[in-house]
Amino acid sequence: MVTTSQPGARTALLDAAERLYAERGLGAVSLREVGVAAGQRNNSAAQYHFGSLAGLLVAVFERRMGPVNAARQAMLDTLDCEGRGTDRAGLVEAMTLPLTDAVVTTPDSCYARFLVQVLASGFVAGSGDETFTRAYREVHHRLVAGLDHLPPALRPVRVDHGVLLVVHALAMWEQSRAAGRPPVDPVVLRADLVDTVGAVLDAPSTYSPTGSSTGSSAGSSAGRAPRSGPTPLDLAC
Repeated sequence: MVTTSQPGARTALLDAAERLYAERGLGAVSLREVGVAAGQRNNSAAQYHFGSLAGLLVAVFERRMGPVNAARQAMLDTLDCEGRGTDRAGLVEAMTLPLTDAVVTTPDSCYARFLVQVLASGFVAGSGDETFTRAYREVHHRLVAGLDHLPPALRPVRVDHGVLLVVHALAMWEQSRAAGRPPVDPVVLRADLVDTVGAVLDAPSTYSPTGSSTGSSAGSSAGRAPRSGPTPLDLAC
């Protein structure tokens, strides 16, 4: 039976899961420990609310990425209205700034460190088609489509590298703030992450499908590397 305390219990469980997994990693924390840390007397509280670790992770992603997705979609809509829907600089900002702002404006944020732990675990939760991933998928698609200076197989990989850079930089920023060491000013962080990701995407490649190191052209015969399914990047950034 659903009680009036359920929403509060659910929030407490999400808070505890995000913090514990950020600090210790997915493999070191049981669902029972999440419940205890959330102050739940029922040892099965996390399983009751979320069903499994995968369900719990998707709930954490959805809570954090819902507002990020909305901000990212608003930036995409603005680019489209201005006729700049394929502008790489604008797309880099749409990819980078919503997540950055979500982290730096939340005083006790540990979401970036949580993401690092999820990525390191290799655990994938969700299908990749969730509503809260829609804007990320669109930005990623547009960025990949615009990297015609790279071999097709490398284009999605290069975009993923840019996203990983942002996640790890934000995790380090979070950790610095949590430890009481003044992190770089958020204004500086935002600008530099956009500049750095832009530089990553613009960089030429020495990869060649033939195995030579003479570089490659937009006419490379390499096909796009297929994905077997969503990665944590597709679900949570």
